[in-house]
Amino acid sequence: MKLNNKGFAITGILYGLLILFALLVGSYLTVLTARKNRLDGIVENIENEYNNKKNTTSTYTLTLTKDEGVSTIYYKINGASSFSSSTSNITLSVEYGTEYYYYGTSSTGHTMDSCTESIPCHKTMGTSAVTVNLTTSKVTTTTYTVRIMKSLDGAAATVVKEIYVSSGGTGSAVITGGAWYTFDSVSCTNRQSASITESYYGTSQVDGNFTIKNVTSNTVCTVYISS
Repeated sequence: MKLNNKGFAITGILYGLLILFALLVGSYLTVLTARKNRLDGIVENIENEYNNKKNTTSTYTLTLTKDEGVSTIYYKINGASSFSSSTSNITLSVEYGTEYYYYGTSSTGHTMDSCTESIPCHKTMGTSAVTVNLTTSKVTTTTYTVRIMKSLDGAAATVVKEIYVSSGGTGSAVITGGAWYTFDSVSCTNRQSASITESYYGTSQVDGNFTIKNVTSNTVCTVYISS
């Protein structure tokens, strides 16, 4: 009888240990399952965030401005194959990491300081807004005075008129003559040269057509006339 009691006690202890072991294993599996679910959620969130960033490209503003000497702004952004244009200041959205190109054309009397059609400026868009100002310089042209005088039949020369010619340019004027006049020749100071041709009006009126080319200095030109 005592042996049976011992066997029953041992069996009870073993069953108790088995139940305790099962409970521990179940609890551990529950913890592992919860941890796995939590890790799966974190991984899913990271993947979603990565995909959202991958599918959404950041853009930043590019503002192109110009001074009064710039006629038109040309630009090419976001992988475009050709330039677009604007006659006024413009703000654009440019994708991060892409190259953008720009240049300007100048109005009359000005020349571009940089960023020309033959050599456009270009940069890569970073992580902040960009403002670029296209500038020009005024073209300075030297103007020379051409004083035209005429001498009739060897008399003292008198001033007929003055014309103003840009450096390297050409100037012309009509010299009033008279009946049957002959425009013999013309001479100029400061190594300038001119020519004179005749025009006929009516039956006897003859005038002179004065032309001077490649002017590089102020000069006085005397036209010699015979009556």
